[in-house]
Amino acid sequence: MPKLNLGFTLLELLISLSIAAIVLLLGIPSLKETLIESRVDNHLYQLNQDVLLSRNHAIQYNYPVVICPTDSQGNCVDQWKIGYRVFIDKNNNAQFDLNLDKTIRIRQALTTNDQLIFSGGRYLRFAETGNLKGLAGTFRYCPNVTNSEHYARALIISLGGRPRMSRDIDNDGKDELNNNSSHISCS
Repeated sequence: MPKLNLGFTLLELLISLSIAAIVLLLGIPSLKETLIESRVDNHLYQLNQDVLLSRNHAIQYNYPVVICPTDSQGNCVDQWKIGYRVFIDKNNNAQFDLNLDKTIRIRQALTTNDQLIFSGGRYLRFAETGNLKGLAGTFRYCPNVTNSEHYARALIISLGGRPRMSRDIDNDGKDELNNNSSHISCS
């Protein structure tokens, strides 16, 4: 009766482990890039949804709606990284008044050292028509990584209150804000 071999030889095991190690070493950098891109996209997707929600609430309830990071007294501050509040601003003062205004949504602070910067000031305020009251602006999300401009994305808000995402127009691997190839700056 012939003898059956049911295991691996030491040489076969070493070759298999070497191949597995090489595949892992080649795949880890791309996995890291995918995780960074996913984090950036997730935060901007949530922000985009909050802008749309705010605009729709302003139109539906016929009150101004504000998105802003707030301090402990309800004042809008210019530190978007600390998280932000979306609220119906019944007295139209661009400040959260606990006894008067209604909170629609609260977003928590960024848990990483990433940056969220808004060029339009301390808040976004939507009028009852859905248009912005005040400045339009751009939210730039810059992850805290080497070559952050490569991963940076932006959400551009028009005066009509409509958001749009940045995209890579010239196919160089970096998103632009508009058609003239102005890359997103993280500095």
